[in-house]
Amino acid sequence: STQSTWGLFLSQMRLNRLLLVLVTLLSVVGLSLTTFSDRFSYKRFVRDRKFGGGQLLWVENATLPPIPPHPLAQIAYRLSFRTLLYHPPVISYRVNFRRHGKRFPELSKQSFPALCYTSKEVPMHCYNGPEEEGEVAAWIKSRPYASFVRDVVHHAEFEQMRQMTEVAAIYITIEKTNDQVAWENLARSFPAVEFHISTSSDVAQYFNLTSDSGILISRRRDRTLHPYTGELKREHFEKFLGRLLVNEVVEIDEYQSMFMNTGVPYLFLHTTEKDSVEALPGFYAMGPTIDRELRLISAPLDVKYAGALTLSFGIDFASVPRLRIVQKTMDGLLKWRPKHDRMLIAPEIRSEIAVFIKDWKSGELFPYFETEEEPSGVTSGMVKKIVGTSLWRTLSSEESDYLLLTYAHIEGDEGRWDGVKFNFERAAAEIDAQFERRVGFGLVDVTRNELYGLGAVLPGRLLHFPPGEKSLSDYRSYQLDGLSTGEIVEKVLSILRREDKKRRVKKEEL
Repeated sequence: STQSTWGLFLSQMRLNRLLLVLVTLLSVVGLSLTTFSDRFSYKRFVRDRKFGGGQLLWVENATLPPIPPHPLAQIAYRLSFRTLLYHPPVISYRVNFRRHGKRFPELSKQSFPALCYTSKEVPMHCYNGPEEEGEVAAWIKSRPYASFVRDVVHHAEFEQMRQMTEVAAIYITIEKTNDQVAWENLARSFPAVEFHISTSSDVAQYFNLTSDSGILISRRRDRTLHPYTGELKREHFEKFLGRLLVNEVVEIDEYQSMFMNTGVPYLFLHTTEKDSVEALPGFYAMGPTIDRELRLISAPLDVKYAGALTLSFGIDFASVPRLRIVQKTMDGLLKWRPKHDRMLIAPEIRSEIAVFIKDWKSGELFPYFETEEEPSGVTSGMVKKIVGTSLWRTLSSEESDYLLLTYAHIEGDEGRWDGVKFNFERAAAEIDAQFERRVGFGLVDVTRNELYGLGAVLPGRLLHFPPGEKSLSDYRSYQLDGLSTGEIVEKVLSILRREDKKRRVKKEEL
């Protein structure tokens, strides 16, 4: 028995040592995958330089790379796969300055970590821009001897590149033409886009090209190829790219689906149909050049969605177009507006966007919350006016059922909503007299107040919060718009009694 116990103990020790070795190996592999995977060799560096391409160095002045890796190190690692496909290639290295600093005296006064570029005929130059993949990629492509247009011999080369980049464009031409010079100039104008060219008949056949030449643009978001038939001029190409990169949203469900994933910020241009013709071109123009971490959304507003849109994004429906940045975080949906928030005219939009993004990224802007002022003094009547800041406080103080009617303030349509409010106020008195216990009643203008935590709620809805401890996620929504006073009374009493019955049955089962 003692021997078997001792043997079991030894086998357990061996298993623990094996697990320790495996964990160590996985840690080393994981570390190598998050930085450049091979050790730096100066001999290899000199040999690679003979090919005439560029060389990208991630330089650290540390014994071991930090964990987690520096954001720029992760960006450089991801870009290393793309830059190897350039012609000539841009090869990436990770350099420990403590060990190899004597080889690079030009970096002796450089602060670390640093991302630097050099080539056979170009001195060392280090990146000092923002820690964003699109900016770093554009910086690499702007270096001398870095490729702007990549030759494609086999279709698989383009397929591989378009899976790695946000936007990739290929110009397929069977015969060499002067348009290739124009294509090169376009590539220099839009460094965030990967440009390719192919004179291979096999590539043309693969993409079903029937004419002598054609241009295809790939957007990674939908993995489709879009043909371009316009002129090879900056203004035409920019407009096409902008329309390709900007999502147009008109339905409230589309807004809600955007924020399923946490952390992606969106730049919105809110417009109406009548002013979108003038406002959108300037917004589209930012598409090909904007920070890749931001996604552009244009939102033509319709009157029937005005309440829900203003609720979610805090805009003034009567004064558009306007710019907003919206981002879902762990603390909820946050919104930012420009320092000088005003109605824009078409020529201003492009410059305003650049200033807005710069202020937002620098942390100079703070999220805002849309709400009216709370009513002063004691309000008469059974139905209380609710504003954005008083919603949760009101619900928390109510132990009984609470009924909240949403309405809108839309210029030219005031009479309709005044009628809805009037019918609800008259119905509240009859419901209170006929129902077995007390009920709380409230009204809220969703075009002027943000109902934080409730999401997007359309006007003309009755929100029913059950008795007991209130929760912003525990409510039922019913349509009341268009109902008379008597119909409202009948519908609400039916809802209250049905919900009461459900609660009694559930309580008895427990």
